[in-house]
Amino acid sequence: QSIIISQGSGANVTIATGQTKGVYLDGAGSGAAVIDAFAALSVVDLLVDDALTVTGVSTFGGGTSISTAGVLSLEAGGSLTTAAGNDLNIVYPDGRSLFFKEAGTTTLTLDNAQGATFAGVVTANAGVVVDTMTLDAGTLTATADFKIDSAGDIFLDAAGTEIFFQNSGTNFGKILSS
Repeated sequence: QSIIISQGSGANVTIATGQTKGVYLDGAGSGAAVIDAFAALSVVDLLVDDALTVTGVSTFGGGTSISTAGVLSLEAGGSLTTAAGNDLNIVYPDGRSLFFKEAGTTTLTLDNAQGATFAGVVTANAGVVVDTMTLDAGTLTATADFKIDSAGDIFLDAAGTEIFFQNSGTNFGKILSS
């Protein structure tokens, strides 16, 4: 059950079930008001020994760092953003991995060796570059020699019945299925 604190005809403060607030009384008589001391909190350093829940939009000034010895989480719809032209740095200093989760399931893991593990499909509509190879749409391009090496068989499957050999875009041979 909520608690409503009132004095005079001034502002009231409602403390909802499960919430804690700091209030003070401003003035006396009919012009007095009850003020929520933390409605517009401005502190230089804030130390919280337990969980800190922030609702609404929270803005931190330039150069601000948020650090935790435990878990930093964003509720549904939450985001971390920076002003245009600035980087968002997420640093995990002790060499462990950084996990991104959805509904308790890890969807992306960034490890301390600069590796990434995805739990689902990776979509890259502008191509994917791996070492000297680029895969974009239906073309695999190598910037150096390209070797196909298989411990088993190699299958070339062309529904168009022809496999072409080219040098700099010019056909010089083909295999035809009849």
